[in-house]
Amino acid sequence: MIKRIKYAKNISNIIICTSYLNEDRELNKIAKKNSVEIYNGSPNDVILRLYNAAKKFNARFIINITADCPLVDPYYIDLVAKKISQNKFDLVRSFDLPHGIFVYGIKVDALEKICKMKKKDDTEIWERYFTDTGLFKIFDIDIKNKNHNKPGLRLTVDYPEDLILIKKIYEKLWIKKKLFDTEDIIKLFENEPHLLEI
Repeated sequence: MIKRIKYAKNISNIIICTSYLNEDRELNKIAKKNSVEIYNGSPNDVILRLYNAAKKFNARFIINITADCPLVDPYYIDLVAKKISQNKFDLVRSFDLPHGIFVYGIKVDALEKICKMKKKDDTEIWERYFTDTGLFKIFDIDIKNKNHNKPGLRLTVDYPEDLILIKKIYEKLWIKKKLFDTEDIIKLFENEPHLLEI
């Protein structure tokens, strides 16, 4: 995932944003090995963790990519980063992509506002603060390549079967070129539809 993110041109820093729990300390070694930053924060308050990490590294905007998305596409990272940096929106989404490809752009001022207004510390599901309050400007990127417009396609790792599928995708595409993208993945499924049965 880190290697894929490094192909993005419109970001200045990669930060693994994780908890301070001992079980997540292994990520500190991964960060060091891959020459990226790390922030260890609250295990449950994801919004606060993102905000504190952004403040520590002096970010005005962040691109949020969850750790279960090993097929994230640098092209869409760049699209979202370009849009959020225009400072017109609080949240930018690339929502119509396969689940596991899309990313979020977030204005840090909006994270601060949410931290001040939230009533609970369990904020793993944080998007509702943007969508349900009516307080924030949200922009959805238009996915111009309609072949990529597949929000029902799951390319994230939540279950053992997901990991099997992701490994198959890497086995098939990693040998052909160092960075395969969303188009390569879609074409793989068109040529080998049995993979989706996993």
